[in-house]
Amino acid sequence: MITIKIRLTTVLIITALLFTLISCGPAADNSGDLNSDLNSNVATTRSSAVSTTETSPIPNYSLTVFSTNDIHGNLDALPKFSTIVNKARAEKSNVLLVDAGDFFRKGPYENFQGKIEIDIFNKMGYDAVAAGNNEYDVPPDIPGSYYTNSKNQISNIIRWANFPVLNSNISLHETNKPDEGLEPYTVKSIGGLKIGIIALACKDNSDDIRTYRSSDLALAEILPEVKKVSDIQIVLGHDNMSVLRNMKGIGAILSGHEHTATPYPFLTFEGRPIMQAGGEAQYLAQLDLEFEFLNGTWELIRYSGKLHSASNIEADQSVRAIVEEYKKQPIPYK
Repeated sequence: MITIKIRLTTVLIITALLFTLISCGPAADNSGDLNSDLNSNVATTRSSAVSTTETSPIPNYSLTVFSTNDIHGNLDALPKFSTIVNKARAEKSNVLLVDAGDFFRKGPYENFQGKIEIDIFNKMGYDAVAAGNNEYDVPPDIPGSYYTNSKNQISNIIRWANFPVLNSNISLHETNKPDEGLEPYTVKSIGGLKIGIIALACKDNSDDIRTYRSSDLALAEILPEVKKVSDIQIVLGHDNMSVLRNMKGIGAILSGHEHTATPYPFLTFEGRPIMQAGGEAQYLAQLDLEFEFLNGTWELIRYSGKLHSASNIEADQSVRAIVEEYKKQPIPYK
């Protein structure tokens, strides 16, 4: 009897040990499966993002934007600015060059009505230019009424330019449309992505033939359309900083009008950077933007900005030649 009890006890102990081992075995395996599932989910999420970006080939994107504003016919620095931009183009893949408006009026060459500035912009390879409020002004020395030729002036600027001239919030009373040839925005393909560039301007108080819509409200109206055809949206904002800071839903603003020199980016209330290069070609602004593809959209994740002076920069002689040639010509209507 004692022997049977010992044997029975031994069997029970062995059975218990086997049950414990079997129970522990699947638990360890399930833990491994759980980890595998988590890793699979992460891989699936990443895979999904990659598959989405097959139309936008890369998950990260860097863009450098150079901008001028309120040049007002002060041209001597532009050949040096051209050198800075050309160097960046040689070193970086994705570079834009834009102007935020008021490039010719009130300057020494204003009676050329923008022709010299447009020739220089063409040579420098500007990608887009905003029509500032002064582009609608006819210089007072031009014969005739102050605004008689303003439509022709805008028309000529557009005709001379090898780049789009933009405005989306100023329209003629008689047509309720922008001046013929002005585009509200343009889309530039660069580095595999489409960059939507929208331009807005403040109203010139003397202009009695055009209607002005507030820049921030006009942007809100047009932005959904631009987002359908572009990956990233930036604004050329020729308006007061107080208005620009209200703008929402865009990546960045290159600004003008107040002749403010921003040594570092100012911010919209949404936290988007605003750069402005002073006035009279005092500086060339540079804004570096980094985007990441998140949840189906390109999100701004990092930015930096600075201003370039023309001091100690070698001039681009091809641009300087244009300036020197115009200096030899008599000023029209003088």
